[in-house]
Amino acid sequence: MSNYIYNDDFSNSNGYGPNIDLEDDSSENRISSRLLITVCIACAVFSLLFGILGGFLVSKNRVIKTDVYTNTIYKAPVANQIVVNENETAKLADIVELVQDSVVEIQTEYVIHSYYQAVRSGAGSGVIVGEYQLNGEKTGYNIITNAHVIQGQSAGSIASKITVILRDGTQYNAYCVGFDVEGDVAIIRIEEKSKELSCASFTGDDDLRVGDSVIAIGNPLGELGGSVTTGVISALDREIEIDGNIMNLMQTNAAINPGNSGGGLFDMSGRLVGIVNAKSSGTGIEGLGFAIPAKDACKMYSDIINYGYVKDKPTIGAVFAEYIDGSVRIYSLEKGYNEKVFRTGDKIISVNGEPVSSASEIIAIVRKSEIGSTIKFKVARSVGREYQTITVEAKVFEYTPSK
Repeated sequence: MSNYIYNDDFSNSNGYGPNIDLEDDSSENRISSRLLITVCIACAVFSLLFGILGGFLVSKNRVIKTDVYTNTIYKAPVANQIVVNENETAKLADIVELVQDSVVEIQTEYVIHSYYQAVRSGAGSGVIVGEYQLNGEKTGYNIITNAHVIQGQSAGSIASKITVILRDGTQYNAYCVGFDVEGDVAIIRIEEKSKELSCASFTGDDDLRVGDSVIAIGNPLGELGGSVTTGVISALDREIEIDGNIMNLMQTNAAINPGNSGGGLFDMSGRLVGIVNAKSSGTGIEGLGFAIPAKDACKMYSDIINYGYVKDKPTIGAVFAEYIDGSVRIYSLEKGYNEKVFRTGDKIISVNGEPVSSASEIIAIVRKSEIGSTIKFKVARSVGREYQTITVEAKVFEYTPSK
């Protein structure tokens, strides 16, 4: 089991619905049957109307804008927009002063539907990385953060309310432009026409080296916005599994805490080299923080802005699950991919001739495959009361939400 966790694994609940106090009335036997029927009918009508109205309000609050790309022009992050002259020796405080206004606090709320209705809240960080323009006129700013920071009650859902707080305390309502769960990146947007906000500058991170000093800025514990920690790059390309999701991340020993998710990792030139998203958990473990490398975050940012999803992602359209008997099976199949090749419940024995024992192994093979290629699977398929071992070939597709 993975010891790596996302950084916003804390939340609180409030807003519970009213408690209903049912009192016993000893005189109810004296109520006439006609009056009782009238009261029951009135209550039923009231409950129906209240339910319809409540459902409308809840559904209204959960609507996600889908037409944000219409007639829009996006301005990509400008290289060296915020950067210290490389020929100068800058103090740490000087660099922090240049970049800290580009890092924001993010607060989220989403409704939990259970016996009682509650509003759950969360907190994280984000980095302003570009302007949003409409017909050539600036109308707002794009902010990059982690998908898990703005996630709602279930995977793939978005919080019903997203609030962005600048370093000076200014608050904005934000909405989601798009997100990618596997890459753990989301783009949210705030409307601001008149005020000029600081935008961080992505670096291609080709010149980064292990041992380079870095600065992490974020909102640890969800209440200490603008906190600065320092460290070095411990590794440039770590393959880390988080909640069954395999990611290639940059490792740092800068202090990373819950709430830092989505915050910026900057180099000593003030360039954005990573988006903080995870840490290692466990007793006695220190100095193991992780960030999405800037080149990967920038690619996902550009794809989400321009296409609404991340392009060039290989998939075979199958969801794998690990069962208590130790087997890995096909849990579900998406339409438009390999639903005629696999069957739900197929046990995966080997992939391209290599035995596999976990879903993450299979996912890693798929992600490293070229789009258009094929992958050989040896599976045990249920035929009546027995299993038949067969070999099938699955095509690797580019994932698109329209399928």
